[in-house]
Amino acid sequence: MNNRAAQLRRAVWLSAISIGWNGVAGSIAVYAALVTESLSLLGFGADAVIDSAASVALIWRFHVETRQPERAANVEHVAERVVGAALVALAVYLVVASLRSLVAGSHPEGSFLSAALLLASAVFLPPLALAKYRVARDLGSGALRADSLLTAVAALLALISLVSLGASEAFGFWWADAAAALIVAVIVLREGWSSLALSRG
Repeated sequence: MNNRAAQLRRAVWLSAISIGWNGVAGSIAVYAALVTESLSLLGFGADAVIDSAASVALIWRFHVETRQPERAANVEHVAERVVGAALVALAVYLVVASLRSLVAGSHPEGSFLSAALLLASAVFLPPLALAKYRVARDLGSGALRADSLLTAVAALLALISLVSLGASEAFGFWWADAAAALIVAVIVLREGWSSLALSRG
């Protein structure tokens, strides 16, 4: 019980870190995406907003279990539905935006601000996602596991944005940004749908 209480506190702490990081990084990403027209960067910003909402739901979920352990199963299902819906929403957004970008033939423009943000995210977010995943495994929380995927997707989108910016500038591969975002969307949709299905189980 003491070990679970410690893991619950760690889960809350990790979720709080996500909210703080996403608030700053997401705002910068959306601004930079509007300036550079980078689809995957805008997807990164959208992911940050969604991850923040999911983290708020998770903080509520873990606080409830701390105070009322008998409600743990019920709030876990609610939180898992919230995070699953967030993943599906992100996937749909990425698909629509990617297709529009491919049809329009638009491509991102590079900037120092966006490159710095993406590099920082590619370094900071993978350890955070891994920490969330490990705590989720210890707690048996599908909701936190799905949230760890949101964080991992943000790291992947950051890496994709860096690579697509480079490919666009160096080789003229204007479609790389949108095509990569479509691949991410498929992965995210599958995981989000899985989370929704498990939450109904």
